[in-house]
Amino acid sequence: GTCFDTVPLRETLPDVSYTTIAAWVRVPDVARRMCADAGVEFRAGVHAATHAVINALPLYVMADASDVGAECDNPHHDGHYR
Repeated sequence: GTCFDTVPLRETLPDVSYTTIAAWVRVPDVARRMCADAGVEFRAGVHAATHAVINALPLYVMADASDVGAECDNPHHDGHYR
């Protein structure tokens, strides 16, 4: 791509700071085995569960679903969006 213009944002925008909280959910190894035994994709199930948690979280805490993000560890993904 071609860059048409640049703007020095540091000079025009104030610094922004906020407090955040993180959590880690570890799926038990037995869940992977149960998925394999049932013939269902483990990673797809974890991905679906992530979306369910993100959308249910506002029922329990003062947050909007857009306030919450998730990162699923995937050794086959290099982290770059395509």
